[in-house]
Amino acid sequence: MRHPCPDNLKPLSPEAEQAVQDAHRRAVLIVEDERVARRALATLLAAHGFDTTAAASAEEALRLLEDLQNRAEQRVALVDLNLPGMNGVEFISRLERMDPSVYPVLMTAASDEVIDEALRDRSVVYLRKPLDLGQLLTVITNGEERN
Repeated sequence: MRHPCPDNLKPLSPEAEQAVQDAHRRAVLIVEDERVARRALATLLAAHGFDTTAAASAEEALRLLEDLQNRAEQRVALVDLNLPGMNGVEFISRLERMDPSVYPVLMTAASDEVIDEALRDRSVVYLRKPLDLGQLLTVITNGEERN
């Protein structure tokens, strides 16, 4: 079953935005093969108070996971669907076995048909590219509220 970004998540209030910047830091692992997109996303999230780590491939991200475990209580993985080698869904499956406390969020510009096929019988939140900053921050901030 596929799950787009939940509609019931409310946009961040100014207080919540401040909480993100000040006290509620989370570690975000960005797994994106496009260098410009990876750097832009890391810079944007760091500017909003997130502790970011970026990887160009799923294999590199797996090597970085141990360091991520020691950096924050709340951890999120933003994972591109189309990665070289291991794709985003395969990476999320490995991640869930290695560390089920990390909240995975798939990022994709793929069509509905491709998403349906990739996420068949899976419960994964995904965001459409180009990413909407408000929606992205809401998903990351409310990650611990997932079912």
